[in-house]
Amino acid sequence: MTTTTKRDWHHQVEHERIPANEVHETSDGKTIRIEYREDNGIIYKTTKTYRNQKLKVLPIVAERKKWKKFGNAANDPPGINTATTKVDDDITMQFISNKEDAKQDEDKLIKEAVSTLKKVQCRLCKGDHWTTKCPYKDNLQ
Repeated sequence: MTTTTKRDWHHQVEHERIPANEVHETSDGKTIRIEYREDNGIIYKTTKTYRNQKLKVLPIVAERKKWKKFGNAANDPPGINTATTKVDDDITMQFISNKEDAKQDEDKLIKEAVSTLKKVQCRLCKGDHWTTKCPYKDNLQ
């Protein structure tokens, strides 16, 4: 059973007083949206200017944009419905490697450096220096 409610003259006058929202597209690729609202008897006019951009996206994302809308948004036109969708700023993420991995890599480098230092051994006194720089070479030869 459908019932139609008849609005009184007050609502009709109020809606006639507030102009309809307007959308204009300029030749330089910008969109101007003019919205009107009333608050405490004062009519406010809000003008928003948008710059239209074409962005390249992955093919799979472009295919997903062609999908038919479903649920409560099934009757919405293509694109974003500002009444139901909030678009936030782009968020850049910086992935930082695991601290434990970095520490393990650092420990590994230190061990390799120490092991190369131990490979240097004097042939005369078996010390950890080069044979040409042996302090005992005059005595041990």
